[in-house]
Amino acid sequence: MIIPSFKIEDIKKFMQAVDGLYDVVRIVDPSECKVISDASEADRGNEDAEYCHARWGRGKRCLDCASYRAAQSGMIQEKAEISGDEAYKVVAVPLILDDETGRRQYCLELIRKVSEGDVISEDEYTGGADRMEFREVIDTLTGISNWEGFKDAAMEYLSNATDKKSILIRANIKDFKLVNQLYGRSRGNDILYSMAGMCRELAGAKGVYGRIMSDHFMILMAEEDFDEEALKKLAQKVVDRQQFGIYKVHIQFGLYPITDRREDISIMCDKAQIALKAIESDHPVAMNRYRDTMILDRLYSSEVISGFEEALQKDQMSIFLQPQNDRDGKLLSAEALVRWNHPEQGIVPPDRFIRVLENAGLIHELDTYVWEKTVIQLANWTGTVKENVPLSVNISPKDMIYVDIEKTFADLVRKYDVSPDRLNLEITESAVMADPEGCIELVKRLQNRGFKVEIDDFGTGYSSLNLLKDLQANVIKIDRAFLKSIEQEKRSEIILNHIISMANELDMSVITEGVETKKQLDMMSDMGCKMFQGFYFSKPIPIMEFEAKYFETE
Repeated sequence: MIIPSFKIEDIKKFMQAVDGLYDVVRIVDPSECKVISDASEADRGNEDAEYCHARWGRGKRCLDCASYRAAQSGMIQEKAEISGDEAYKVVAVPLILDDETGRRQYCLELIRKVSEGDVISEDEYTGGADRMEFREVIDTLTGISNWEGFKDAAMEYLSNATDKKSILIRANIKDFKLVNQLYGRSRGNDILYSMAGMCRELAGAKGVYGRIMSDHFMILMAEEDFDEEALKKLAQKVVDRQQFGIYKVHIQFGLYPITDRREDISIMCDKAQIALKAIESDHPVAMNRYRDTMILDRLYSSEVISGFEEALQKDQMSIFLQPQNDRDGKLLSAEALVRWNHPEQGIVPPDRFIRVLENAGLIHELDTYVWEKTVIQLANWTGTVKENVPLSVNISPKDMIYVDIEKTFADLVRKYDVSPDRLNLEITESAVMADPEGCIELVKRLQNRGFKVEIDDFGTGYSSLNLLKDLQANVIKIDRAFLKSIEQEKRSEIILNHIISMANELDMSVITEGVETKKQLDMMSDMGCKMFQGFYFSKPIPIMEFEAKYFETE
């Protein structure tokens, strides 16, 4: 069915015309349960919208809401509702309204009080205690069990499954809150419906499942019926159906094979959550099994997160510099890298805390801190022999979501009076591939402001050649993993040789990362690479040590 489209002025005239035939005539936004307009107050605008349940006395979405069903199906829906001691008949008509804010889908609700002579079928309305009991255990958005319903069903399942081993699966959507923030609640709901369907299909008739909170779902089933590959395929279908811009749907699963059926179900769910939180893979579908050692890892993560804000406030995060040299060891530039100078643990390498901060959604706070410290260092070098050494900083994929990259860097160089051509900006290939069109435009804008842009980790993706064609970056950095592979595979060497040749012809510089031996240096140099970074020349070192190593005392 094609949903009809109206000008909002026309539909309001219609509402006033039929107002006398119904007790309530109104327009509702079913995705947010808000009343947008009411025939009795036809001039009401969005700014005065009220929640639908304020009229019906509900604390959450009405069970099997007619407008919600109408919006999902694109068809007129009828049902009965109760408010206090009165019963009402609701007719919900899906429609699209055009106004100054654009085109949005709403529902026109025609509501009249049910009189004694009216007949209401069981399909339309089930009253009394049974209805309320049902509402208490059902997630009214997805139609599957909520936490209370899942908990009760799981306890009953475990008490009956005494002869079988069971497995508890916890699923969530990584960074789900960004969907609602960037694309709206209705798009977020679409993912939740798909997740509910995935749980239903995986659990089948034998298992139990539910949405226990926000984007977290639980499945309990016999371990002999559980198939990891089947779960991955079902999850991948959800990922493939949800197409966004820079945000990519990632579904993660924590698996807890149950060893003690008498354990509290909440503790079981917590252990599945611990397994989920320990996932380090960036694959769109990832899963992890619980191990007892994960509790210690979780405690460490909590320690990192709790100490992070204090570390920023007390300048415990230090900038180390790793030089980028030519073949003969001449300094050309350097990359700014972060180390945590912990008051008790000493220098903490990034692999001990970066992943924790990424998982906690805090990496953009660390990155913006590092960017400012690096620009301050460039300002300190102004007017000295060090002024000709540019520094590069990393931009992570999460930064592209949380931070206005162009404005942030433009404000920093203006604040500290640093020429933008002294600050190189590294964007990972994975971030580019997440939103190619957006990154291409961002790179152009940054370059127009005078910054040089580097593509980091080049060669790790499957679209590297397309990047060379479409993205006019100043520098590409060959990933260290690619460097190791060419020592063993002739095909990789041939491919990399052509990539470097093409980059040079396109007037793009090439930096090889992870150079550790003279053999690697000579091999990459022979291919045409002129800049190198790695332990062969220097590990990342503190700024004072860097200055002493590469500059004479002034």
